[in-house]
Amino acid sequence: MAWSGEPRLSEPQVRYLAKIFTIFRWGSFGLVGIVGAVLPPRAPWTLALLVVWVAVYNGWATLALNRASNDSVRAVARAITVMDELSLFFFLAIYLPSAPGALFAAYACLIIEAVAVDGPAGAVASVVVFAIGATLLQVSRVTFLHLSENTIKGHVESLLVRLNARNRAEAVAAASRLNLL
Repeated sequence: MAWSGEPRLSEPQVRYLAKIFTIFRWGSFGLVGIVGAVLPPRAPWTLALLVVWVAVYNGWATLALNRASNDSVRAVARAITVMDELSLFFFLAIYLPSAPGALFAAYACLIIEAVAVDGPAGAVASVVVFAIGATLLQVSRVTFLHLSENTIKGHVESLLVRLNARNRAEAVAAASRLNLL
């Protein structure tokens, strides 16, 4: 049987699934607190911000699911799924050096949630959020690299020697001639 591309869950099933995820989210809220007590975050204020964010949006999710009509429950569940994905990246940004491999394992559950709520469109949206979030995590990793000025000067001097250049302009010209740029 070919899949039509529409979500297979009815609106009441989506509401039930979203409520189950809300229960898991409150449990993960406690896990964030435990991890924050055991592993020091990059900055303590970021952990406090994450705790406030999760409490607010999970409270909103609980209220919105209870008040949503059957016609709007899928839109509410879609918004909750996106907030779950953003929260995962926020958590990993705080603990990136401690959990670089957790990204893919945790995100698989979020893709399943997106597909259950929204079908193939949910999977596409989830992959787009994943690509943007993974890129931002890589950028945040680079910003926290903390290279000293002497290290950078040493690397630049090494490049100048290898390219037989006296300054940066000659280095760019030499790299261009060698098709390195």
